[in-house]
Amino acid sequence: MALPVVTIIGRTNVGKSTLFNRITKSRRAIVADEPGVTRDRLFGTAAWRTRPFLLVDTGGFENPHGEYIKERMLEQTRTGIEEADRVLFMVDARAGLLPADRDVALELRKSGKPIFLVVNKVDVQRGIEERLAEFYALGLDAVFPVSAEHGEGMDTLLDAVTDGFEEVPEEPDEEDEGHPTIEEAAEAMDARAVEAEARPLRIAIVGRPNVGKSSLVNMLLGYERMVVHDQAGTTRDAIDTLLEWEGRKFVLVDTAGVRRKSRISERVEKFSVVKAFRAIEECDVGVLVLDATLGPEDQDARIAGMIVEEGRGLVVVFNKWDLPEGREQRIKELQDLLRRQMKFLPDPPVVFVSAKTGQRVPKILELAEQVGLENSKRIPTSKFNEMLLAATEHHKPPMYANQNVKFYYAAQIGVRPPTFALKTNLPQGVHFSYQRFIENWIRDRYGFQGAPIRLKFRKR
Repeated sequence: MALPVVTIIGRTNVGKSTLFNRITKSRRAIVADEPGVTRDRLFGTAAWRTRPFLLVDTGGFENPHGEYIKERMLEQTRTGIEEADRVLFMVDARAGLLPADRDVALELRKSGKPIFLVVNKVDVQRGIEERLAEFYALGLDAVFPVSAEHGEGMDTLLDAVTDGFEEVPEEPDEEDEGHPTIEEAAEAMDARAVEAEARPLRIAIVGRPNVGKSSLVNMLLGYERMVVHDQAGTTRDAIDTLLEWEGRKFVLVDTAGVRRKSRISERVEKFSVVKAFRAIEECDVGVLVLDATLGPEDQDARIAGMIVEEGRGLVVVFNKWDLPEGREQRIKELQDLLRRQMKFLPDPPVVFVSAKTGQRVPKILELAEQVGLENSKRIPTSKFNEMLLAATEHHKPPMYANQNVKFYYAAQIGVRPPTFALKTNLPQGVHFSYQRFIENWIRDRYGFQGAPIRLKFRKR
C-alpha cells in the first residue's frame, strides 16, 4: 500500500525537526537551536491510531538573497509540497506572525493541498489566545496550538491530520521462547532471510566529508536529489531515496561526512556523525567512498571498521577518478594502500568512479547487489559440515590444556552477516588464529566477498 505523505513546512527554527522526531518517535531529524539546520528533505514512517503515513521534514523557507544553498533549500521545500497529500504549516508562537509566514502561507495556498496550521512553542507563551488570533489572519481555518518539545496538543493535531487515512492493524509482538538450538536457529534464519530478500536493498553511502557522496547519489538517481555544494559538510542528515535499477529496488542513504572526533567542533555536526553511524546500523550494504586523489586515510579505516563490526556488506569506491594521472600505476598503489591499512576487511569489491563524469558509477549498484547477496547467502548444513571436516583434517586444531579440541557439528544460523555455530568440546580452546583459518576456508569454498563472517563456538 502506498502511504499518504504528510510534509512539514515553515520558516527556519520554528521546530519542524522537533515535531518530526515527536511524530516518528525517533531522533532521525537533527535538532539544534540554530536556523537552517535541516537542508534536505528527511523521510520517516509514522503511525497514529493504526493509521500509517510517511512524514517529510523539509528545509525552512528563506529569502534567498542570491545565496546558493538557501535557493536550493527553497527548491527542495517546493518539491516537498508537490509530493505531499497534506501539509503541516508550522509557525512560532513566541516570535508571533512574521512577514515571512505570510509569504509561506501564500505559497501554500497556491498548492491547493489541505493545510494544517501548527502554532508551536505554546507551552511557555503567555497570552496565547492573543497570539493565536493573529495567526488566523493567514486565512487558514485548521489552527492547532502545540508544543512539539513537550507533546502538548499532539493528539488533536494527529487526529485531524490522519482523518481518512487507511487503518492497518498492528501485528502482535512475538513471545520470547528462550535461546534456540543450532537447528532451530538455522530454521529461523531461513524464514528471516526470505523476508529480508523481499524488501529493497538498503545502501548507506558513507565516508569522510567532501569525497563526493551526494554527487554520486545524484548521478545514480539521474537528477539532483541532494543539495550539492563544493563546501565540505553540506549534507548533515542521513537522507533516504528509493531507486529502481534494472528491475531491482534499492534505498540509497546519503549521509553526512564523518570527521575525526578532534575535528568535530559544531554541536550540529556531532548530531550528523550520529546519523551516519545509525545509517550504517540500519543498512544492508555500506558503500565507503574514498577520494582517489588522496587515498585511504585512518578515518576511512575507522568507518570501514564500523561497517564490518555492524555486520554489513562492504563496497569500496574511489571517487574523483577523473583527476589523477598515471591511472594503472595509481590503481595498484591505492589497492596496496587499502590492503595494508585495512587488513581486517572481508575482501570487498573495489571500483574506481567519477561522480563528475558518471564513469562506472552504475557499477556501484551492481557491486552492492552482489555483496548484498553474498551477505545473505545460505550454506546447506551437510555441505558446511563436509567443509569443516576437510578443514580440520588439513590443519588439526591446536591442543588446549593438554586436551584435543574437537568439532562435532556445525550449521549456519544467521545471515546479514553470515553467522555459523560450531559445537566443540572446548570453545575457549579455539585460538584466534585457528578461527581465522576456518574463516579463510569458508571464503575459499563459498566466497562471501565483502561480507563479514561471524563464528560462534558452543560447548557440546
